[in-house]
Amino acid sequence: MLGNARGCARREGWWQRQGWIVCDPTIGIERRRAPPDRTKALMENQIAALRRLDIALREKTFWKTLMSPPPAPMRCST
Repeated sequence: MLGNARGCARREGWWQRQGWIVCDPTIGIERRRAPPDRTKALMENQIAALRRLDIALREKTFWKTLMSPPPAPMRCST
């Protein structure tokens, strides 16, 4: 949002020439702080409960892919 406001400020000259504004309307606008992350990771028993749900294969595959560890990086032998 701040980027858009600043972009408008660059075109402020045109708006001023039209007599629509008198000064930079973005003065005093600051970026909002991000709220603290209060989410928590699922515990093992919660993950197991998800896997036991009677849901479509597509969703099961998604959760398994999401919760599985990433593969080890490939090593090249020289």
